[in-house]
Parts: sequence; structure tokens; C-alpha cells
Amino acid sequence: MRRLLQWLVIAFLLALLWPEFQRYAAEYRLAQSAARLDRALSGIDQGQAALDSVIEAQRLTHAAGLALPGDARPVMLEGVALILSGQSRQAIEVLEAGVALGERPEFTINLGRARAAVGDEAGARAAFLRSGWASPTALGTLPKPVRDSLLLEIQQLESELRAGRLQAPPPLH
Repeated sequence: MRRLLQWLVIAFLLALLWPEFQRYAAEYRLAQSAARLDRALSGIDQGQAALDSVIEAQRLTHAAGLALPGDARPVMLEGVALILSGQSRQAIEVLEAGVALGERPEFTINLGRARAAVGDEAGARAAFLRSGWASPTALGTLPKPVRDSLLLEIQQLESELRAGRLQAPPPLH
């Protein structure tokens, strides 16, 4: 009887801790995904190895996102992995869903990159402008001519805001 009670206590404790095990596993997948993307982006991995890293990062991030609903990190990492693997249309879907949960400059800047990759220049510019409106430093990774043009437009929008002529932030679409 005592042995049974011990097993029941152990089972009860494991049941209580199960959600924490799931979150821990998801955090581990996110760390692995970020490391793989970093290897591909920094040039440590090249050619097929870089593509394999990106594809594995996307898989890990997607799995982590299922265990961490509402967490922005899986959305961001999956969006970047999709862009890097040439799946920009899917990246747009992932990043737009992320923006719907809570707009962040790192989502919108990458949404702009994904839109540019599919040839939607107007949509890309709108996303870049919205990113820069929220955080001008987010534009730091864009090419200088694009960045300078956007910063000039942001200055003009800020002047309109101060004059009371701007009713809303720049549209995302």
C-alpha cells in the first residue's frame, strides 16, 4: 500500500510539472533555432549547410511556437527562417499573424523584407515605414538609400503630427 501511495505521489507531481517540461523543451528549441539562424546569417554555415540550418531552425521554431502560444519569439524566428529559405509568402502569413497579436518593429521590418522578396515593393515600403515610425533604429539594417528615404519621410510625418495634421500612424498596407 505504501509503495502504491509513493507511485501516486510521484505521478501527481509529474502531472503538475508536465507543462513546465513542455515549456522547457520549447525554450531549448528556440535557443537551437536562434543558434542555427545565427550560423547561417554569419556565414559560419555556407551553401547546403546554411540551407539545412535554416530549414531545421524553421522546424524547431514552429514546434516551439505550438508550446508557447502568444510568445513573439517563435513568430519572429520562424518568419526569418522562412524568408531565408525562400518561402517569403509563408513568411508574410506568419509575420502578419504576429503583427495581429502585437505590432513590433522587428515583425514589421521582416514583413517588409518578405514583401520585397515576393515583389510587393509598395507593401514592403509601407512595412519599412511603419517599422521606422515605431523605432527608427529598426531601419539600421536596410540599404542606406532606402533607409535615408524612409527617415526623411518619417521626419515629414513627425512634422505633420506636431502640427496636428496626422490622425494615425502610417498604414501597414
